[in-house]
Amino acid sequence: MGSFGMIIIANNQLQGRLPIPPHTTIYYDVSHNNLEGEISTLICESKSLQLLDLSFNNITGILPPCFGSLSNSLLVLDLQRNKFQGIMMDSFTQGSLLKRIDLSENQFVGEVSKSLINCTNLEVLSLGDNSLNGLFPFWLGTLVELKFLSCGPISFMVMENVSSQFPKLRIIDLSNNGFSDQLPYNYFQTWNAMKYQLYASFVAIDLSCNNFEGEIPQSLNDLRGLESLNLSNNHFTGHIFSSLGRLNNLESLDLSQNKLSGEIPQELLQLGFLAILNVSFNHLERPIPQGKQFDTFENNSYIGNHGLCGKPLSNECQHSKSYTPPQTIYEAESFHPSERVDWIVIFCGVGSGLVVGINIGNFLYARYNNWFIERFGMRKDKSVKPLGNKRRNQAL
Repeated sequence: MGSFGMIIIANNQLQGRLPIPPHTTIYYDVSHNNLEGEISTLICESKSLQLLDLSFNNITGILPPCFGSLSNSLLVLDLQRNKFQGIMMDSFTQGSLLKRIDLSENQFVGEVSKSLINCTNLEVLSLGDNSLNGLFPFWLGTLVELKFLSCGPISFMVMENVSSQFPKLRIIDLSNNGFSDQLPYNYFQTWNAMKYQLYASFVAIDLSCNNFEGEIPQSLNDLRGLESLNLSNNHFTGHIFSSLGRLNNLESLDLSQNKLSGEIPQELLQLGFLAILNVSFNHLERPIPQGKQFDTFENNSYIGNHGLCGKPLSNECQHSKSYTPPQTIYEAESFHPSERVDWIVIFCGVGSGLVVGINIGNFLYARYNNWFIERFGMRKDKSVKPLGNKRRNQAL
């Protein structure tokens, strides 16, 4: 290879071992190929690398011990969907410039490396689909720039009842981890970035497919910026609290496959952006709220609740009284459509990466665009009320 600032040979059919880039390379993307074998330690001599993307290959072995030294220049490290083994590298150094790390869908074992605490600029961390274990690393909450955290599924043994910080966290995925016991209310009290809506941003919590029990913490009420909340496939009991109607940015709510009882609160009619609702397979009863967004939801949103009645179910309510839906917060504030800027629209402006002057900051989030759409099912235009409802797959 010659001497280039950027080398992009992604989405080809390259085979064999990973080519080592010239020392002057800044941007090295060989993702979506058929590369295999182990990484040579020679790659550690590329001291100018700011972006290293080896994702979607078949690279094996352990990461070279010198790999962590690259964190003094790297902004993006993407090793997603390979066959890396062994423990996570424990050599992220002080002064690390890393903003995004994706080690998901590999075969890493052991605990989450505590050297990540040195990555003080980290904004995106994805560790899911490995064989990591141990206590959930709540010390990650001290990374003050962290906005996106995905740790599911991982075999964490327990979630400690400790106060977390995560001051800028806006998306967290802890699904499929086998967490049990009650979900402490204090987890959400310091998640300040979720308490308001930020244009061109996205706020989501996914705690699905665990073994949480007890009542849903009402401290979730404070997270007014939430757009997607998934608590499905747990053992939550008690009622759906009416104050969920205060989460006026909520677009997707999945409480299915729990042990919730009582009625569906009429206050949920205030959720003017709600496009996806799933409360199936609980112990809910009484009339389903009628009008507004609830007129778009189908049977699948409610099945498995033998006490529910009213449209869209065939089970008619006896002696039900008509109910006038409350004015939504959306209607009360009368937002103009131009004032609603969606994160997907922002991502449409990100180029293919073939321009030398690429903004790596945009790259951090643009690569997650399809993942967001597939996992959380968000709509593109929040200013338009949905005319229909499409459920996500239950097996997230």
